[in-house]
Amino acid sequence: MAQKRIEFWVIENPPTGYILAIGEIVTAWAIQEWELKRLVYMVLGIDDKRGRTSVRSPRASEMIQMIRELLQIEGVTIDSVDLNELESALGQLESHRNLFAHSIWLEGSDGSIAVQNLQGAWPAEKGWPKVKKRIYPEWTIVQEGDCLKLVHQIRKTTRYTRIAYQQIEEQLLAWRRKHPLQSVCEGSLDHQLVPHERPPPTSRAK
Repeated sequence: MAQKRIEFWVIENPPTGYILAIGEIVTAWAIQEWELKRLVYMVLGIDDKRGRTSVRSPRASEMIQMIRELLQIEGVTIDSVDLNELESALGQLESHRNLFAHSIWLEGSDGSIAVQNLQGAWPAEKGWPKVKKRIYPEWTIVQEGDCLKLVHQIRKTTRYTRIAYQQIEEQLLAWRRKHPLQSVCEGSLDHQLVPHERPPPTSRAK
């Protein structure tokens, strides 16, 4: 039996439950990004004002990479949170958040609600090349529960980010007490920057 074709059309106002859930997604993700930025600023040893001025806003997963590299510089490790798992989770959540927040919503002829997905490409099939979804969009059917599940997952990673903040702050305070900062003009760097005096010219025999 042939599968019934479902037609979709754009809707300006999705059902109320979806609108409320999308708002929660956007708000929860904003808090997650804010917590990540606070963590970056803390590791750098700068306040929020200087952080907002000097540090740009990369993707969430890229911020975790930045934090990991900064911790390596400081010689600090943590065991309360697996940063690799957190990075992977944030990458997936950010992709879903962007899909729900920036895409158009549609209603199907069967009453289903969907979002237009332009991310990625359709897999190549025998005799047909790989085609980007920006050319042939995908309609991803979304249940209201899917939106609420995403909110829950974002808030879960935010809790992990706060746990990481607390342990990293404790580790950094202990490390910096043992290793006070030194002037960059001391030691070998000073030797490299200050030119040596040239020796006096030798007298030549006449």
